[in-house]
Amino acid sequence: MGIWLELGIFVVVIAFGLWQLHDVRRAREQTRREKEKKRDGARDTSGRGGPEDGSG
Repeated sequence: MGIWLELGIFVVVIAFGLWQLHDVRRAREQTRREKEKKRDGARDTSGRGGPEDGSG
């Protein structure tokens, strides 16, 4: 009986860890998108073109 209790706790801990990794991955993606949006907005309002502008 005790082995099943330990196994159950182990499974819960593993599931929690995987869920946390999923959350971290999602948060990193959201942060990356926000940085891209901020960077693109700053480039659009700065009046200066980047390398893809074509004017040199």
